[in-house]
Amino acid sequence: MAEQLSYRESMEFDVVIVGAGPAGLAAAIRLKQVEPELSVVVLEKGAEVGAHILSGAVVDPIGIDRLLPGWREEEGHPFKTEVKDDQFLFLGPAGSIRLPNFMMPPLMNNHGNY
Repeated sequence: MAEQLSYRESMEFDVVIVGAGPAGLAAAIRLKQVEPELSVVVLEKGAEVGAHILSGAVVDPIGIDRLLPGWREEEGHPFKTEVKDDQFLFLGPAGSIRLPNFMMPPLMNNHGNY
């Protein structure tokens, strides 16, 4: 039976991270910052990083500020649009009613986010 199995190529790494989502990428970046000589690989099931992201999310940039200081000055960073205005609507069968921002909890204030 063993002679029927085909040869499989293998590669050795110090650290293997499964998933190129925000947590996986942050872990890989931080590991290389702390121990540059480590061999780190990120495995992603998509054809490219971000292939499975369908999001209109608002991102608080504090995490990336701490992980990669100076990223805002770099050209080509992924955050293109800074939040300039928040609007909250109550949706109903006849349409929508805008809620005043002062009624919303502070967590819903997205100024400074992307």
